[in-house]
Amino acid sequence: MPARRSPWLPAVRLACSLAILAAAGALLWQQTRVLTSERAYQSATVSEHAGDLAGAETAYRRSVELNPWNGRAHFGLSRMFYMAQRFSEALEEVVRAEQTYTDSHQEVLRARILEQMGSGDDALAAYRRAVWLDPTLTSIQADIERLSNAR
Repeated sequence: MPARRSPWLPAVRLACSLAILAAAGALLWQQTRVLTSERAYQSATVSEHAGDLAGAETAYRRSVELNPWNGRAHFGLSRMFYMAQRFSEALEEVVRAEQTYTDSHQEVLRARILEQMGSGDDALAAYRRAVWLDPTLTSIQADIERLSNAR
């Protein structure tokens, strides 16, 4: 006598297929957001280089909205806030950027923001970290000396 098939087998197969399909859909959705975020980031950098700071800010915001882990976009947004003299917002974005992105120029920006906010010791530490990340950054040596002498 042939083995009897479970009446649940088709339902289990269907449930597994749907779970795999849902996982694939979620992965595709996330990848689409990441790629769209990258396009927004590229658009922001073009706008920034063209001097359209409002357009760059809008595009950087869109990029981080689509992908909160895009550290380069957070760094770009922090530059826009710094240039608009919105220092506390700029510092918040630098902190967010550091979660996924490290760059010596980002540390220089952090130092400049901290200086504007009156935190000389923290700014000095950020300048030193920038030089540690990129020893060829000789242009900030004067800033390091100035802050060191002010202590």
